[in-house]
Amino acid sequence: MDADHVVVWRGWYSIGGEDNETVRRMALQDRATTVEEDIHLVESVQRGLKSRGYVPGPLVIDPNVA
Repeated sequence: MDADHVVVWRGWYSIGGEDNETVRRMALQDRATTVEEDIHLVESVQRGLKSRGYVPGPLVIDPNVA
């Protein structure tokens, strides 16, 4: 949404769209591990970007990359 407000959408699917205990457990584990870690990392970066110690640098574009 903006630098201070983020929405995370994750989708989990099963064969035929059936409710599946395995997929549900995997989704809960993912939320408790990977997603939780990502949230803290993004929050930390956003705090750093707001600090007076951050100075934006030049944008470097590699002309060899299409």
